[in-house]
Amino acid sequence: MRVLYVAIALFEAIIPFFLIGWGQQRVSSSIASIIMGTVPIFTLLILFIFRISRLRLLHFLSIGVGFIGILLMILPSLTVDFTNQSLWGMPALIIASLSFAVSLVLIEKLPPMSSVLAMRNVLIIASIVLTPASFLLENPLSMSLTFIEMLSLLILGVFHAGIVYMMFNQLIKQSGSAFASLTNYFVPVIGVILGTILLGDQIDAKTWFALMIILISLIMGSAASKSK
Repeated sequence: MRVLYVAIALFEAIIPFFLIGWGQQRVSSSIASIIMGTVPIFTLLILFIFRISRLRLLHFLSIGVGFIGILLMILPSLTVDFTNQSLWGMPALIIASLSFAVSLVLIEKLPPMSSVLAMRNVLIIASIVLTPASFLLENPLSMSLTFIEMLSLLILGVFHAGIVYMMFNQLIKQSGSAFASLTNYFVPVIGVILGTILLGDQIDAKTWFALMIILISLIMGSAASKSK
């Protein structure tokens, strides 16, 4: 059991967070969005190759349709910069996506227990590893954070790491890792919605079409999970 928690912490909170932070500094946001959209694909491949859970054709179709929706949404603004070490950033993000996929499968193997306790254990282990690592790789004591920066860190810790991880664990227990992985397709969708509401961005017909395709993929994924 302890080994499982350590593995989840490693693949969910340690490896990918480091690689994403490093990789996104070297590739465009559009490339990063597409690469992170491969998490469901990697998850399905792991489940299929190792025959960890029973999969249906609808699982494969839902993830394929969702990824097509991501491509349709991102391609109009796609930029590839082959300078500034971008070729190093892309494999870093790919490994991060694969790491997330592994963690999803491992979380599904946790025994029945409180989602709060399960994710608490994962985050404590990750903190034990990342705290000394921060002193080895950086100089955290020399950092001077403003109130807004500290507030941002607090919000990220409470909502992004705490509440979201708890809800994510509950979703995996109820619907499985294959369906839970589809939540990665929500990232660009929510980004588009927030951009429209907060920044006044305009959604063109192609974006609406991509959003509809992603919504269809989520419906297909839900139907596949319920038909187990």
